Amino acid sequence: MAARRDWWAAWITFWLRCYPREFRSRFGADLAAQYPTPARGSVAAAIRAARDLCRGGIGARGDDRARRGGRGFAADTFAELAAAWRGIRRRPAMFVAVGVTLAVSASLTIAVFAIADAALLRPLPYPNDRQLVSIGNIWDGFPHASVSVPEYDDYRQRARSFQSTALYSSVNLNLSAAGGVPERIQGTRVTASFFDVFALPPELGRAFTADEVRTGADVAVISYGLWIRRFGGDRAVVGRPLATDAGPRTIVGVMPAAFQFPSQAVEVWLPVLATERPNRGAHTRWMVARLADGVSVAQAGSEIREIARVLQREYPGNYPAGSGWSAGVKPLRDVLASGVDAALSILGVAVTALMLLGCANVAGLLIARHLDGRHERAVSIALGASRRLLLLRSVCEGLLVGGVSGAAGLIGAEWLYGALQHWLPDGVPRPASLLLDARALTFALGMTSAAGALAALVSALRGGGAETVDLLRGTRSVTDAGTRRMRTALATAQVAAAVALLVAGGYAARSFARVLATDVGFVTRDVVTARVALSPVRYPAVPAQVAFVDRLEQALLQEPGVTAVGAVSILPLSGSTNDSTFAVEGRAPSAAGLPNAQTRTVSDGYFHALGIPMVAGRAFDARDTLDAPQVAIVSASLARRYWPNGDAVGRRINRYGRATDRPWTTVVGIVGDVRHLNPMLAPEPILYYPIRQSPAGSLGLVARLDANRADLVTRGPRVLADAVRAIDPEQPVWMPRTMEEWRALSTEDAKLTLSLLALFGGVAVILASIGIFGVIAHGVARRRREFGIRLALGAAPARLMFDVVGRGLVMAAVGAALGLAAASATGDALSPVFPDVVVRDPWVWLGVIGLVAVIAVAASFVPARRAMNVSPVETLRGDG
Repeated sequence: MAARRDWWAAWITFWLRCYPREFRSRFGADLAAQYPTPARGSVAAAIRAARDLCRGGIGARGDDRARRGGRGFAADTFAELAAAWRGIRRRPAMFVAVGVTLAVSASLTIAVFAIADAALLRPLPYPNDRQLVSIGNIWDGFPHASVSVPEYDDYRQRARSFQSTALYSSVNLNLSAAGGVPERIQGTRVTASFFDVFALPPELGRAFTADEVRTGADVAVISYGLWIRRFGGDRAVVGRPLATDAGPRTIVGVMPAAFQFPSQAVEVWLPVLATERPNRGAHTRWMVARLADGVSVAQAGSEIREIARVLQREYPGNYPAGSGWSAGVKPLRDVLASGVDAALSILGVAVTALMLLGCANVAGLLIARHLDGRHERAVSIALGASRRLLLLRSVCEGLLVGGVSGAAGLIGAEWLYGALQHWLPDGVPRPASLLLDARALTFALGMTSAAGALAALVSALRGGGAETVDLLRGTRSVTDAGTRRMRTALATAQVAAAVALLVAGGYAARSFARVLATDVGFVTRDVVTARVALSPVRYPAVPAQVAFVDRLEQALLQEPGVTAVGAVSILPLSGSTNDSTFAVEGRAPSAAGLPNAQTRTVSDGYFHALGIPMVAGRAFDARDTLDAPQVAIVSASLARRYWPNGDAVGRRINRYGRATDRPWTTVVGIVGDVRHLNPMLAPEPILYYPIRQSPAGSLGLVARLDANRADLVTRGPRVLADAVRAIDPEQPVWMPRTMEEWRALSTEDAKLTLSLLALFGGVAVILASIGIFGVIAHGVARRRREFGIRLALGAAPARLMFDVVGRGLVMAAVGAALGLAAASATGDALSPVFPDVVVRDPWVWLGVIGLVAVIAVAASFVPARRAMNVSPVETLRGDG
């Protein structure tokens, strides 16, 4: 009971400090007596006491301030907010212009902030997410790469910086869905410690045990989404079978909805293969870990690098001295965001420039308003109004307009965010709606309110500095010149920002135009594709897999309008890759190790189906069986690199590296280069192997259609799906797309970045033209009397127009020069997204300069016409 009294007394004493000191000394004891120690409901009573004392204390301080000659800052602020609202209602046009300017700038900024917040700032949905790291190999050109199983064992056993580590790799499964319709889902094979690393327990059931992983038990943990979709959220799902193409698996757990690692598409987790033979050179796994308490990322990275140096001495054959090999540790957040950080940096600079441009425009508009209202303020000051309160009123106007603009900008950002959020990498949590997200709402209202208040403060200080006596006498202050210079500087800065954004967008557009015109090395028009993965249970041996492909190709070739059919292990432009090392007969390995190339398994008709030209030698055919000598076809770039004399056909390679006891592979043909990963990247060397000698369970199907057969073109990729299901109804077919769609998807990030730069540039041009118009129009209004006198003295109207338009052109010229200088640094920023970007492109410069000149003339023309129409008679009478 004594402890409760002490706590309550301290609580009441704290809130009594809201009252003035003199008031507390006289009445503090009486007030405290009004709040005796409660017997029950202490929390509710404490809240009521705090509310009453805080409210009464603020009122008492206000009364004390009033007795001393003032109302207090809080009372002043509320009063000036009300006065500012009345002023906005009296002059809505100006503040609507200010609000629209801020809202347009803010909507773009908020949308990009939401993307950056989700990718870089928002915590991952796991306990102590800052302790989660990824451990990867470092090679020349690969700053964070996958690891092998032996490397994982070395890092796990020798490092002391981690409390838990795990290994994982991707796997795809065929499911027999209800109704007999097959389904393809993504999965992940993991070690027993995988779920321990993330410290997020299953929603239902449990995770894998070490024994289940060691013995390769047929168990599975499913995602929350799969649980709802396949099992209707049945809480008795644990212990039920999951029918896969590798046999039924018992469901032992269901993960919560927040767990979406390594990607949102993963729907099942399986134990790693217990029968897998460790190979130190097979870098096909990814390693994740949780740092020990008190260990930093830098400390863990230093320990892993030291372990890598020891491994390099122990296994010199696997890690040659010149390979640049090492190992490192990165925060898991950085690894997940690695796909968008370059583009986000470009957009971050662009939206910052755009927001500053909008603030400059708003400041210019408000300066003009304050200049026009100086006489009214001078009268108020002469009648006893406080300059501080007038300044506070301006800031309150900016806060109100900024707050409303932030709310409007949030609505616009919601639409943009819907178009942008697919850009986020898998595994990154994201808000479903910005309108319901507290972080986005706080950022939007805080940013625009601060921008509006700052612009209003600057405009009030610059636009209201004239002496009261001079204003009441009707004379002009010398501060007019400084204010005009500031407004001109703001408008010039807007032009500079707009020019920089337009030039960056022009560079990107020219680079993207070259990408669209790039020959990718194969035919994309009238080509349809789909993917299949042959079940190891239904097609366990090589002959069965080859027979399926042969039957499928024959069935498709019998379809009228299908001109060519083929299959490949990885479709070009699909975003996936697979590479391996090999040895060249008669060529000693370099200091960097064995040569490396992309590898593909293809059917006999693949090259013909995609129109990849045969440069020399022959294509694969029926003679290249599993029992025949192993053969390969190489791409032209690989042939030039290792057989520069043009004699690649007939030469031999060893696809098993230095294992000379394994059979050699003879090169039987050379085909043209293919831009496999992206049209913007140079073709990579590729080794092609025949499907009869190197079968692949997962295949991309390709069929070229006759463009004159409208029925086939309309069916599109369904031609392949129908053919597969006719052969095997239990075989799932997924990713049915045309090759044109694959090409469009491969450049989607660049296209999105270009579209946003174009949007930013367009908005910047509009804001800059408004800025120029505002400066010129206000200057004409201020010089109206001067123009009337010049016209009365015989000046030509055209001369006045040239004077006004010339001022706009000078602002545009200075802004363009500054913008071009700033744009010279955009090449490095654009190069991660547009690798072949050309900086200082004269055609881009000429186009932007011409556009800015036209906009400057157009923005100045209306004020110039107004100057020409000034009446000399009215001016000389004093009415102008």
